[in-house]
Amino acid sequence: MSQHMIVEECPAWFRFRRTAETDARLRGSRVLLGGVPADEEWIAPRYYRVQAYVALYAGREVPDIGSFSYSYSATLEHGMKIGRYCSIASGVTVLGPEHATTWAMTSDIAYQPSDIARMARTDAKIATDSPCSHDAGGRMPVIGNDVWIGQDVRLKRGVTINDGAVIGACSLVTKDVPPYAIVGGVPAKLIRYRFDERLIARFQALRWWNYFEPDFKNFGYDDPERFLDTFEDAAASGQIKPWLPSGPTLYDLIAI
Repeated sequence: MSQHMIVEECPAWFRFRRTAETDARLRGSRVLLGGVPADEEWIAPRYYRVQAYVALYAGREVPDIGSFSYSYSATLEHGMKIGRYCSIASGVTVLGPEHATTWAMTSDIAYQPSDIARMARTDAKIATDSPCSHDAGGRMPVIGNDVWIGQDVRLKRGVTINDGAVIGACSLVTKDVPPYAIVGGVPAKLIRYRFDERLIARFQALRWWNYFEPDFKNFGYDDPERFLDTFEDAAASGQIKPWLPSGPTLYDLIAI
């Protein structure tokens, strides 16, 4: 194992040192990291299985991200799950956990011992644990396939952005976004759907994102109905088959 590349690890995540060697290994598995490696530390999911053709042009965290997706955001978190063929602009952030608003205090020291709370309780010679429990909504957002998230969007923890959705720039997403919906605003509200119900149903049934883009490059992206007709015929005849890349875990790729 290349111990010098793995800096720290636990069951859920690990830290690795980004070097020219790690970049070469990632590029060999068709994963691109932006910028120039400068011996910096990155964090990634411990059991994320690499999907080819992924680009992270900013940040120092690797989410569980699918093939043909890219991000220009420096603030994505390693606990996020992102599907295939997603486009994520710069400045996309995840809001912090929610505080309790009906308790005697709003400070999170009531349910999780922060550094300052630990110091104070230690100085007072009492237990450092917090007296109450609270579900702060810690689950990271889940982003489906073929999702476009505009610049400076903020996502509330726990939301799901379903397949085909579009989030307008500078929006605040506080609730789940339906498939193929275009939403925007603060808070984000439905503007319209990308297609009518009939086409959306066909897209959802086809699940074209499970296929390899070079195989359907010439099916006509600019005409959704023609694209669906051609794709459905090709899939039914066996001309095109689902693409299920089976790469190593990112940890194993870096630690070899």
